[in-house]
Amino acid sequence: VKLFQNVPHADVNMLLPVSRFQMHWIDRLKIAVPTLSGIGLTIFKVIKGGIVLAVTGIYGLIAFLGLVAGTVGYGVRSFFSYLQTKDKYQLTLTQSLYYQNLDNNAGAVSHLIDRAEEQDVCEAGIAYYVLWNEGQGRPMDTESIDRAAEDLLSELTRDDIDFEVDDGLDKLQRLGLATCDEAGRWQAVPMATACERLGRRVDDLLDQPSSDGIAD
Repeated sequence: VKLFQNVPHADVNMLLPVSRFQMHWIDRLKIAVPTLSGIGLTIFKVIKGGIVLAVTGIYGLIAFLGLVAGTVGYGVRSFFSYLQTKDKYQLTLTQSLYYQNLDNNAGAVSHLIDRAEEQDVCEAGIAYYVLWNEGQGRPMDTESIDRAAEDLLSELTRDDIDFEVDDGLDKLQRLGLATCDEAGRWQAVPMATACERLGRRVDDLLDQPSSDGIAD
């Protein structure tokens, strides 16, 4: 399992396990055009050499063998040119992805869990900010909170984002940072009270020893 970031769009397919190496069309032409022209020229010379062989005997045979050796050498040269181009692409891709690799295996899973927890904290923080800033001490219904949060995110990111208002409010209620009345309207606790409750909750978590005697 690998985790990457900021991977160029052209290199995304190379991250898949079933991906295959593909050269750019320019590199294909650099190999194909000389190879095809060389094969055509060699065939012409072989035919011509066969005629010369029939006329000149041993000297024609030597010339004919030279043409065959040249053809084989040209094919080998084209093959190694293909391998060099392939290695160049692989090296460029490896060097590029090295700097985009964030983590591997268990580290990648841990990184994803951390990002998910970070998103949960952001949801709760945005929900509290909307209640504290927009409500100004007055209760707000869920729809108004959702609309205000999405407007805030749209202003900050220049994009449309669907805010999970129910998740954010549920976290605030469990943390004791917001209350909900019988009419379904929400109100944030004062900032000083919120800081005090969060600080007390953090202290409680730090005071709980883990199985090896170290605080979580």
